[in-house]
Amino acid sequence: MAAFDETWQFPIPSTSRGRGFEWDSRDEALMDRAIALARSVPETATLPNPRVGALIVEDGIIVSEGYHARDGGPHAERIALHNLGRLPKHEAQMIVTLEPCSTTGRTGSCCERILAARNIRRVVIGTIDPNPAHAGRGIRLLLEARIEVVWGVRTAACEALNPRFNARMLALPRTQGRHRKLPSHGQPA
Repeated sequence: MAAFDETWQFPIPSTSRGRGFEWDSRDEALMDRAIALARSVPETATLPNPRVGALIVEDGIIVSEGYHARDGGPHAERIALHNLGRLPKHEAQMIVTLEPCSTTGRTGSCCERILAARNIRRVVIGTIDPNPAHAGRGIRLLLEARIEVVWGVRTAACEALNPRFNARMLALPRTQGRHRKLPSHGQPA
């Protein structure tokens, strides 16, 4: 997919050391589970939005899962937090296949919801959102809130979840704000 080759509006802070922080095989295995959740929904069910899977992990154990099931429905991150039924434990992690949205549309901002959960200290992201309204902005908001952010985990598989959404987003004109290249699979821009 071309998502990492397109320009984007919101630069990721230089303090993020490339892809945020390093990831390991455990993060990859967790991302594989989030990808499986997203794949459980047909792409046509969520169009014009993307399919997304999300997990909440506490002490190395998956304690909640969510996925975006239909257009206009709650996003995967919100579902995972709702399904947890309580605030996450201190130092919890969220694993999500697509960068959390940073604007309010039919649903609220997922970044705001993650911040409201207070105890999520690490977010692992599969791919940056190609939507010019979000691309990199969610990562920046989380980093500014001092949440550890890792992106680029299983990027190709995460991008492959949403070929129609990605093609539509990449066809949109990039007319707002500064333009920069997206980092290539976690590399600095």
